[in-house]
Amino acid sequence: MVSLRSISCLFAAIVILPLSAHADPETPLAWWQGPGVSGNWFGAREALSDRGFDLVGNWSGIYFGVVASEGGTGGFFTQEINIQSSLDFAKLTRCETLRGLSAFGLLRYRETGFRPNPNNYVGANSLFGPSYLEGGMGWRLMQFGLSYTTPELFGVKNFLTIHGGWLAPKLEFIDQPLSEQFVNAAMVVADGIGGNVPFSAAFSSWSGTVVVKPVDWQYTKVGLFMSYPEASDSNNNGLMFQGYAPDVSQNGLWFMGETGCTPHIGSNRLPGKYAFGAYLYENGGGGSDGNQFGLYL
Repeated sequence: MVSLRSISCLFAAIVILPLSAHADPETPLAWWQGPGVSGNWFGAREALSDRGFDLVGNWSGIYFGVVASEGGTGGFFTQEINIQSSLDFAKLTRCETLRGLSAFGLLRYRETGFRPNPNNYVGANSLFGPSYLEGGMGWRLMQFGLSYTTPELFGVKNFLTIHGGWLAPKLEFIDQPLSEQFVNAAMVVADGIGGNVPFSAAFSSWSGTVVVKPVDWQYTKVGLFMSYPEASDSNNNGLMFQGYAPDVSQNGLWFMGETGCTPHIGSNRLPGKYAFGAYLYENGGGGSDGNQFGLYL
């Protein structure tokens, strides 16, 4: 199995190659000020982007120093890589009729193993672990599908957006950008509803969402997802296309709806966000808990 350290070395090589390929002494500065850490791929990135294909990635590495815990003290370093792609069909075909139609995909890798994860040592409840990089370890197919945004409808630009395909509810709803600045599980993992439903980075399913945005600062969004038992199992690699394969009759449905506003506050126009939402989760496997309904603010 290829380790994340090997992948990190490959990533570093991709960064260094664009620098070593040119003798121009200004190249390092141009690279530093450029839009991508891997450069322009000898012109290929710009050419692909001109035809509608964009590929971006990011790497995160977090060091945890545990000074006291049930498992003792120690240092832990864990990593994550995200690779995201998009394809604009209007640019690809040079057909303006397809403007607003695109394909997308997201692939993620989180370092596996017992040692890199500080949550295995501190002895805290999983919700209060120091690291959010715990669910969905290894390679995971997070999302892929099609998206369509109306260039203009009822005189409003980008009035309607439709997503369809293999989607992750956590990436579609309860978007809290500031929470992503934290690394502890309580702030990032479940967004306050994961105790009732599999609202985690380890769950993806066949889904569809619709967003209506009549003005720049207000939106309403609804989504319907396939639910299934063992949905957030870290070992499924995001490939449970049948849902619960041992018994697909246990698959169910999961509805989410959210409305909110995104004003710019004060003279400095600081971005704000206020949202209210609800969900109805059908427990396809039956059991004593039945369907789950909840509200969030």
